[in-house]
Amino acid sequence: MNRGFWRGLWNERREDATFILVIIIFFILFFGDILFGDKSIIGGDSFFYTWPLRTVSWDTIRHGTLPLWTPFLMSGYPLLSISHIALGYPLTWGYLFLPEHRAELIFILAPYLLSPAFMYAYARQIGRSRTGSLLAGLSFTYGGLMCSYLASNGTVTNAMMWLPLMLIAIERARRRPTLLCLAGATGAYAMSILVGNGQFFLYVGALAILYAVMLGVSRRLPDAEGDGQARWLSWRRWAPLGVATGAIILSMGIAAFQILETLRAVRRSVRYTLDYDFFVGGSFTLSTAVSSLIAPVYHFVEVTTYVPPLVLLLAITGLALSLRPGRYDPRVLFWSAIAAIGWILMLGDNAPLYPLLFHVPLFKLFRVPARHAFEWTFAISILSAYGWDGVQSTVSGWKNSLKRPQGRMLTIGIILLAAGVTVGIFWWRAAGGITVAKVDYTDLPESSYIWWKILFTSLTTLIVWQCWRISTSRWRNGLLAVAVMLICFFEPFILVSRLWWRDAKTMPRLLNPSTTTRLLQDYPPEQNRIYSYVNLFAEQKSASPRFDAPDLTARYGLHNVAGYEQLTLERYSRALGNVWQNTVHTRPGFAPDNNLFNPGSHVLDLLNMTFLITSDEPTTPDWLLDTERWQLVYDEDNVRVLKNKRALPRVWLVAEAEAVDGVEALRRIRGEGAQSFDPRQTALLEILPKDLPALPGGLVSSKSSARIVSYENNRLVIETIADSPTVLVVSETFYPGWEATLDGKQTQILITDFLLRGVVLPAGSHRIEMRYTAPAARTGAFISISTLLLLGAIMIYARRSSRHKT
Repeated sequence: MNRGFWRGLWNERREDATFILVIIIFFILFFGDILFGDKSIIGGDSFFYTWPLRTVSWDTIRHGTLPLWTPFLMSGYPLLSISHIALGYPLTWGYLFLPEHRAELIFILAPYLLSPAFMYAYARQIGRSRTGSLLAGLSFTYGGLMCSYLASNGTVTNAMMWLPLMLIAIERARRRPTLLCLAGATGAYAMSILVGNGQFFLYVGALAILYAVMLGVSRRLPDAEGDGQARWLSWRRWAPLGVATGAIILSMGIAAFQILETLRAVRRSVRYTLDYDFFVGGSFTLSTAVSSLIAPVYHFVEVTTYVPPLVLLLAITGLALSLRPGRYDPRVLFWSAIAAIGWILMLGDNAPLYPLLFHVPLFKLFRVPARHAFEWTFAISILSAYGWDGVQSTVSGWKNSLKRPQGRMLTIGIILLAAGVTVGIFWWRAAGGITVAKVDYTDLPESSYIWWKILFTSLTTLIVWQCWRISTSRWRNGLLAVAVMLICFFEPFILVSRLWWRDAKTMPRLLNPSTTTRLLQDYPPEQNRIYSYVNLFAEQKSASPRFDAPDLTARYGLHNVAGYEQLTLERYSRALGNVWQNTVHTRPGFAPDNNLFNPGSHVLDLLNMTFLITSDEPTTPDWLLDTERWQLVYDEDNVRVLKNKRALPRVWLVAEAEAVDGVEALRRIRGEGAQSFDPRQTALLEILPKDLPALPGGLVSSKSSARIVSYENNRLVIETIADSPTVLVVSETFYPGWEATLDGKQTQILITDFLLRGVVLPAGSHRIEMRYTAPAARTGAFISISTLLLLGAIMIYARRSSRHKT
């Protein structure tokens, strides 16, 4: 390509580049305290879940090991199945070479820079003006779900932001080479899937398919060629749907290494089936949805319905104008329908037909109907660009017939902009003036908040009206861009300040372990599991935490019985008393179960739970008085660390076994069976009675031993000695994909004591090696590599074909 080509491209895109610069400036102003301060906004699920597990995963990779399994949570868990870690997503690759908190911050903040740019590009693709496109990009990105507490973890925002690029590829399929558009759409949707948030990449895919169908069935589009009826069966009409469908299939193939491993965990998890009450939990009522639109700071259900009032007004105007003769655009009707559907879906159980969705496969796996604020805010933002352009063209027609001094008009516009900034600052200060550097929130009555909003909205509407009346295009567009920034800045900034800034943490808070964690680091983790039986969010805002949440202990090398993971294994949950995804509190729909700490329960003993962390007990529980089992080793600031004297080692031998089913095994380890159970003497094997190994029974001899000689994430090496046949019991979670060899020969791993792994051994000295092979991930990796090669071939072929045609 010669210099003339690049010069022509720059001249063509120079003004668009200026508007992208406006987006960059907006981003810097909005997140300046974070970008240039000494605190980080890593909080919520990011702090307790994704950040520590990404740290562990990438640390594993840096040490030359695949992150297939982790011993750091839930007594062992398939790490690659935790899709939210997003190892295949490029915006997490900063963990390879950046400090972990900086890498996580890039992941969290990147959507607030990229999403408005992508949205701007899509709006321009469908013929919207630059300022209208800017309004669409900023109003979506800095409103509704994108600026909610849920969005602070980054997975939701990263999954959503790729939709505009996918829509661009679908749009271009109507005119440009299909294969190139297919490659573009695949790249965009693959990014959405690789983020790992199944709920939102499903929503993104559904919107893309519906959009492609709309383009196919529309008889008239403003930029279509030829007669719609004659082209009904042509490929060009249905190319967008072909691109959308093909992109979804290819993207699934690219992410197969992650999807297949996750699906194995889903089938065995507490999330495989949800009850209806949990499915509809987090629904907006109609009054709350409307209130959230008006005063989002005071009314939200994990997310808000917020868009700037002027944006909503322009969206309505855009719909009205499109119905006028000569202005029909099926996209307007499409996005209007999506906005209406999104609003209805947000109401969840309060909407008439929503219960029917509980019977729809895939859809029923996802909760919190309020999260459909995604579709609502996206559609309204696009419609606002149509409304903006419609009103601007009308005003342009008026101003051509009016002769007004442009110098005075310009001066008035600048003065009004200054006034708008001033009112915005005073509104922000009245609402608390929260920044990362200073969190000093004083409640502002909702009525006062609304009056401030009315004043600000009225003033910004007047600013836009005044700027539209300026004839000089350069000044008009510049001032309108500033006005759009003003409209989209202050209320989201107030909202994010209240929801995110209060969780801001200093670097020592992020990187240093708590007092109890430092205490427990003195004990070898591969011999002493801990159980963080604590409130997950209790210490998030503490400058000097008393304890660390379960997944955070993984960052410091501790092996935990607890863990925060949405796909907590069903068996593990049942053994611990039907616990939910934090492995402490009870699952929805189940009664509280305190059997875990009863003297007859062996569950914690079997899991090598040596140290128990509890906090803020109002009274001393009866089970703590059992001094034969518990020894108090730490008691400060309402935090106790107790040593479990009955904890079993990580590996041991038994000379007796019983053949039981899973139900009976669960009863026995929980101390609820009709027969007594001593895990030091007997192994409960889930096999048929005829397959029960011949064992001598009784206790193993004093000369027998079992010890771990190598402990790695994906591999264990154990050496044993016994003068009679035994069963080796390994206190590690049983999970399909673990394979074992006995003295170099393949042997079977049996489900033992409901949760653990067991291997039958003959008499003598033996070396047992266990490896996690992640068969689903291996199959998925083959599919992923094959799909990438296919996509590469498609791109090469498409490029060569386009060159031959030119």
